[in-house]
Amino acid sequence: MPKFGGKRKRKDAEPPPAAHLTTRKRIKPPPPPNGPQLCPACQEIDFSEIFSVKEGTSGRRWPLKCRVRPLPHIRHTAACDLCRFLRDMRVVSPFDNSSLHLCAYSTRAVFRLPRGLIPDTVMLAVIPDRGFSEHPLETGQIIMECGDNLRDRIAGHQTGSRVDFGLIASWLDFCATHHGRLCQWEDVTPIPGFSVIDCSARKVVLWSDLPKPADFVALSYVWGGVGDSRLNVNGTLPPRLPRLVGNSIELTGRLGFKYLWIDRYCIPQNDAEARYTQIQNMDVVFGSAAVTVIAAAGEDPTYGLPGVGSTPRNEQRSVRIGNRTLVSTSLNISRQVAHSKWGSRGWTYQEAYLSKRRLVFTVETVYFQCCAMHCLETISVPLKALHTKNLQRMRDSVNISRLWPLRGLGKSAADLDERIEEYAFKRQLTYSDDILNAFEGVLSRFKRMERPVRNILGVPVHHSNSITASLVVGLSWELYQSGDLRKRPGFPSWSWAGWSLTDPDYWHQFRFKLDDFSLGYERTNFQQDRSTLKHTTPLVDIDIQMADGALWPWAQTSDLIMEMASSGKNPPKFLHLTGYTAEARISDRPDKRGFLLPFINATDNRKSFLHRRFLGHKDQSSRSFQMRVSGEAIRLAGSVDAEHHPAKVAGQHYQFYHLRFVLLGFMDDGEFDGKPISIVMTMVVHRRQGSAAYERLAVIRTKIPRETGMLQDLRKGTAEELHGWKKCKTQIA
Repeated sequence: MPKFGGKRKRKDAEPPPAAHLTTRKRIKPPPPPNGPQLCPACQEIDFSEIFSVKEGTSGRRWPLKCRVRPLPHIRHTAACDLCRFLRDMRVVSPFDNSSLHLCAYSTRAVFRLPRGLIPDTVMLAVIPDRGFSEHPLETGQIIMECGDNLRDRIAGHQTGSRVDFGLIASWLDFCATHHGRLCQWEDVTPIPGFSVIDCSARKVVLWSDLPKPADFVALSYVWGGVGDSRLNVNGTLPPRLPRLVGNSIELTGRLGFKYLWIDRYCIPQNDAEARYTQIQNMDVVFGSAAVTVIAAAGEDPTYGLPGVGSTPRNEQRSVRIGNRTLVSTSLNISRQVAHSKWGSRGWTYQEAYLSKRRLVFTVETVYFQCCAMHCLETISVPLKALHTKNLQRMRDSVNISRLWPLRGLGKSAADLDERIEEYAFKRQLTYSDDILNAFEGVLSRFKRMERPVRNILGVPVHHSNSITASLVVGLSWELYQSGDLRKRPGFPSWSWAGWSLTDPDYWHQFRFKLDDFSLGYERTNFQQDRSTLKHTTPLVDIDIQMADGALWPWAQTSDLIMEMASSGKNPPKFLHLTGYTAEARISDRPDKRGFLLPFINATDNRKSFLHRRFLGHKDQSSRSFQMRVSGEAIRLAGSVDAEHHPAKVAGQHYQFYHLRFVLLGFMDDGEFDGKPISIVMTMVVHRRQGSAAYERLAVIRTKIPRETGMLQDLRKGTAEELHGWKKCKTQIA
């Protein structure tokens, strides 16, 4: 009989008992009795090896990302504590058949730390092989080791069900001790009638009556329409307070402060004049707070501050493997804040940006950012090592899930452009006419800077030798979107404040930037610091008609106009542009592919500048104008699939809208293929039936060779006429 018979073969085919697995050499010994019992698959993960890899010549323990091992055993089941921990930490993929991998990352690479600054450490993540980015700042859920032996490097920090008030106080103390003027808050005295809550007496008191020096904490939150904002006769708070207010009072005391500012109690809600004064000084209020507490959890004040008082917060996941503790660390703090109710509201935008120091509470963690550093409760960092030599600020390259720009609002005109882009169509307001009130603090801060950046109804007026050129560039804002654009009552169409999106969740892009596309030329990058204003040649004369009917020439009275606009007593109403204009019309006729594309007919000769430069190619002109009709409104968008509007496609009659093109000016800057080019800025306006005034629809920026004869004539001032264009005045509401 053969040595290996059938019986023996069948016995070998049976799976060995579980006890036999621990006797194989490739399996680590079981953990000590006081540790968790690991399943066989998890016992094969050698964390000692993962966390103790020697640093290479690059100064990293690992590359930016390295797959350590596959984790097929946690895909459907969790047999032990580590299985459950890893399964809870996995990034969910939209593909059901994705395989999970344990990936290792270098903290030095992820957080952009200079080489040799601090010892490198390892972060882990459970990543699917399909359907998700593998960068740790995008995955969000990260696994880190924590322990007292890791204080000299970046590591995890284990949190409890309540906030670590001592840790928060240490952040504030470090900032106050080392950052100096960069994070120094302002004096709030100039605001008449400014009041705060005395947390010990639970009473609203006048700031001018308090002994100095004194500091206060400000609260930024979602009003929510709940709770009684009326004070008692003697100024004390009502007996029943929303949980958020009670938690904020407790937090203020825990951090060593006595006074708290909450708008619903400290701003007289029934005094219109006092309320207006406070709104005009929001930059002073939040700039004067010792710290601003941001309640980014919950929908209204009934939710509270997670981890303060009795308000619960999400438990931090952790597991102990032998003498090593692994904790979950959420790096997607920006996503949590952006998707919160607080992150969607209009008033809260400026409250964060105007503050010198911010303390953000989410359902998972606490985040701190001042003007010089940022910290996350679930990550332990050696603050001194990450700062510059004089400890006045954190190194610019360090980014541990930073929420706001390094220098806050910024100081230049380009910074104001960015702030408007972030705010204009991304935030929601209970009252639509608060669009500028909720942004007034930002506008006021820029007006008070060393090089003031002023505005007219939110439209920036940048530094330039020509005040007309400054406004021309400010009027060149543009919105690309796929949702319905609606006119906002009470504001002119030439200001971004005059428009709103019916659904801000639709894709949209709002910008002032000058790196636009044009017909026949590739995208070209231009300077963003507005130094190109000195190369701008305006082609229009601008007059502003105020609400009282008076007409003021912009070039001679711009300061007075902006002062009247800022006061709100006699705001601008109409914009009068005198310059070269051309007429055209647009219809919603679909093209052969079944897409609704704007179809332009020029009313002048085909050889005119309008047709040659703007209407030369149908496919390009549709992208360039980006307008289509939707009900009563004309909205600015790209091509839209015809199946969303079957009635228009099936019909044989198409609506035509009459448009006017107004040459605003041109800007000499940049080059393409070694040849200098200019940007011609043309405003597109539309007049509704029965209306005497036009509405602004778009500004087209077209790049053309600088040596074009028309531009040469305009630059020299010798162009008396342009073929197809005529000089006239256009009134824009």
